[in-house]
Amino acid sequence: MLEVVPLLKKRALSLLGAAIIAAGLGLLGSAIGLIRAFSSFDHAGPELDPVGLTHGLTASMYPMAFGLAVSIAFVLAHFSLSRVTTRIVNEINLYSAKLCNSLAARQRSGDRPGQEG
Repeated sequence: MLEVVPLLKKRALSLLGAAIIAAGLGLLGSAIGLIRAFSSFDHAGPELDPVGLTHGLTASMYPMAFGLAVSIAFVLAHFSLSRVTTRIVNEINLYSAKLCNSLAARQRSGDRPGQEG
C-alpha cells in the first residue's frame, strides 16, 4: 500500500501543474497579442484605424480564453482524481485494518491458519 499512495497523489498533482502551465501560456499569448495590437500605433501615423486595433485587441484575448478553458478542465480533473485517490486510499486503509483485526482475533482465539476447527 505504501508504494501505491505516492504514485496516485503524484498523478493528481501533475494535472494541477498542467493547469498552471495552461493558464500561463494563455497569459503569454494574450500579452504577445496585445503587444502586436498596440505596435500598430507606431506604424499607423495620423490615420489610425480603430477597427484594426479593435480586431487586434479581440484576437489577443483568444489565447487567454483558451488557456483558461484548458486550465479549468485540468483543475476539475485534478479535483475528480483527488477524490477518487482519497477514496481508494481510504478503502485500502479500511481493509488493511479489517485484515489486521481479523488476524489478531484469530491469534487471540488460538486458531492457526490452515487448521480446521
